[in-house]
Amino acid sequence: MPPANLVFLVDVSGSMSSRDKLPLAQSSLKLLTEQMRAQDSISIVTYSGSTSVVLPATSGDQKAKILAAIEGLNASGSTNGEDALKLAYRQAEQGLKKERYQSNHDVNGWRF
Repeated sequence: MPPANLVFLVDVSGSMSSRDKLPLAQSSLKLLTEQMRAQDSISIVTYSGSTSVVLPATSGDQKAKILAAIEGLNASGSTNGEDALKLAYRQAEQGLKKERYQSNHDVNGWRF
């Protein structure tokens, strides 16, 4: 199975503070982290009043670092969705470019 390049865009605005929102998302991300392989990577982009890369692309063998980033998510502020989507897409694009050049299988100019 090829490596997974996961980018999560997480709304951490004030409206996400109830137990069925951000805490539920954090629990899901923690479960996912435990299933990651060393060759997989995860990035976390957050948004509220501003956007931030909370966790740049991090390999699955760095579970403690990933879990600490997930634990550090807190709900507050307003919502700035447009800039957040743009930043998340840039993170995903960087991961795809990295994979493209680290692989050895060519398909229509792309390396897999």
